[in-house]
Amino acid sequence: MHSFPTRRSSDLDKRFLPASETGVGAGGLRYQTGIVTGQKIKLFFNQLVGDDRRLRRIEDLSLPLSIIATDIVHGTRIVFRSGPLSSAMRASMSVPGLMSPVDIDGHKLVDGGLVDNVPIDEARARCQADVVIAVNVGSPLLKAEEIGSLLSVAAQMVNILTEQNVVRSLATLKPTDVYIKPDLEGIGAGDFKRTSETADRGAAATDAVAAQLRRLSVSEADYAAWVAQKRVAPAPLPRVDEVEIVGLQRVNPVMLEKHLRLGPGEVLDTARLNDSLNKAYGDGYYENVDYSLITTLRERNILRVTPQEKSWGPDYLRYGINLDTNFKNDSTYTLRAAYHKTLINRLGGELVFGAEIGSTNYLDFDYYQPLDPAQRYFLETNLRYGSQLSTLYQDNNQIAQYRVTRASAKLAGGINLGTVGQMRAGWEHNLWDPKLSIGSPFLPQESKIYGGWFGQIDLDQTDRLYFPTTGWYSGARYFDSPAENYSRLDARAGTYHSIGDWVLSGRATYQGSPVGRLPIYDAGSLGGMFNM
Repeated sequence: MHSFPTRRSSDLDKRFLPASETGVGAGGLRYQTGIVTGQKIKLFFNQLVGDDRRLRRIEDLSLPLSIIATDIVHGTRIVFRSGPLSSAMRASMSVPGLMSPVDIDGHKLVDGGLVDNVPIDEARARCQADVVIAVNVGSPLLKAEEIGSLLSVAAQMVNILTEQNVVRSLATLKPTDVYIKPDLEGIGAGDFKRTSETADRGAAATDAVAAQLRRLSVSEADYAAWVAQKRVAPAPLPRVDEVEIVGLQRVNPVMLEKHLRLGPGEVLDTARLNDSLNKAYGDGYYENVDYSLITTLRERNILRVTPQEKSWGPDYLRYGINLDTNFKNDSTYTLRAAYHKTLINRLGGELVFGAEIGSTNYLDFDYYQPLDPAQRYFLETNLRYGSQLSTLYQDNNQIAQYRVTRASAKLAGGINLGTVGQMRAGWEHNLWDPKLSIGSPFLPQESKIYGGWFGQIDLDQTDRLYFPTTGWYSGARYFDSPAENYSRLDARAGTYHSIGDWVLSGRATYQGSPVGRLPIYDAGSLGGMFNM
């Protein structure tokens, strides 16, 4: 299950550091509350517990269930004995700092393990149990040699807090209770590829207390009858009578509706619904996009889509850095920052004002204006001014260095191709002004102003923004300057294929002049990673 960022949000993410998005407003700076928001895991839970058939509530389950979470504001234990099952599950697994807290009934909730990782007292009270079977799957404390990074220190801090409340809970065990603790040495909470090994260790720990468990057993016939009594047949996927979107304050609902490929009268298709919600999430306006299925007293099925707008939005600061070196005598760096204002109007207009400083110094202004609520068509204008160092080589020897001032103005109209890409065409005007910093004074230093029409298409179907493992991308840009009697064509394509733990990738680029010759002020360059 993938989220599908739009072409525009992908372009911004490529320019700036991941998770560098910081909210800014009248109240000052606002920050994200987790590295990930949990969008995919919540949709997975919905399907796992059957929320795509009807809203599953804890109090309606055939067996008593309590789910423990931690109120991160007050440090108190919150026990769910009722309410939506998947929401309580999501709240109870929010590792602080990694996953964003979940807001439920005025509480900001994170992993319940911080306050009660082995809730023996709750099990005894909830079930009026004579015997408690307690299973401790908490992560063991890291050894000294394993603590060597900021993340490992944070993990150890959580482990220490968890271990303290586990010791208190275990002190309440009675002689008749059963305690199971698998050997999880060397296995962390994120070792998903070692699930089979983890299960085997759990089975071994259970075998070690088989004698205690055997005295609690019943006959196979009695157990089968008990299971038949408790088992509830899964309901069929319902027919949706109505779709409603609730909770939006800043985003135009039509901007979310464009992604929904499910209408009234259709049978709920969970895979298609998840795909639609992940595409909406990829627009970049939301912390998460969830749903619930409500059945009214008149037996009408309402699919309620519940997007949660970013609490730190809608205006942001973004940061980035470029570091380049040839590992000899040429190294450059550039620091980058931008102010990104979104949802300027009901059609979703956006403004980006950016700056770069270092080996490259630039100011740029970009305004993007969709022309319809579904954002299929748009206008975009871009202004850019700055300078950068440019080194001239001959026979692999540096002979000169220029400080090149560039300025450009562009106006374009385009079409968004869903999550596949964009097409645009327009006019651009450019200034090129080189000033010699190092080298012979007889080298050329003439400035040039030129302009022309351009057309561009960008397509991207890779599975992730950084280090893709599958998918493809392609793009082409054609520029024609009748006054200068030349044109320029840039094209690129690439593909990624996973083979076991390896990723096979291939890429190709082209740059040339279908008309005339490329002038020096618009010439291409070779060198650097993947550009030989």
